[in-house]
Amino acid sequence: MIRTLHSQSSHGFTMIQLLVVLVMLAVVIGLLLPAVQKVRESAARTQSANNLHQLGISCNTTAEQHQGNVPPAYGTWAAGGYKTNDSFFSRILPYLECGKSAYDPNMAIKMYYAPLDNSNDGASSKCSYAINSSLFVPDVGALYPSVFNKKGTTNQILFFERYAHTGYATHTWSSVATSGSTQVATVGLPHGWWTLS
Repeated sequence: MIRTLHSQSSHGFTMIQLLVVLVMLAVVIGLLLPAVQKVRESAARTQSANNLHQLGISCNTTAEQHQGNVPPAYGTWAAGGYKTNDSFFSRILPYLECGKSAYDPNMAIKMYYAPLDNSNDGASSKCSYAINSSLFVPDVGALYPSVFNKKGTTNQILFFERYAHTGYATHTWSSVATSGSTQVATVGLPHGWWTLS
């Protein structure tokens, strides 16, 4: 029996085929990156909306525990028995589902961190949210439901997301500020806000 030897030559990629494959990979990656970014932003917005919702629940719980009184945007709060200056966010801590009963300036509170806030690393005591100080008046607070006047609960912005700040008086926002005879909006509403709807 005579055996014939077949030469087995291996065929590799030509330079053109390799370039075509690389271009196709670049196109696929280019199409996937925006989709991944949108998913991340959507998850961040969902987390921030959940944080705002938790702030609203803790505001309601605080009012229930203090005969309808909620803390002021900042300052003292006679109705709550607090005579020291502090922020709304430190006063609602015992009613948040974060396991903290008192404010510590060195601790990070997960519910006070908005994932889309690039000024807050999430590991500091900064707060990425602010309270409407035209409702929760400094040193006075508010009384449910009269705080909402005739606008109703769904037309009032209680909290909103903004760039992080430290200091108790900087966690506030007022819808308008008077400059002479002109009313000027003091800040915009960046990513999200929460109403009692």
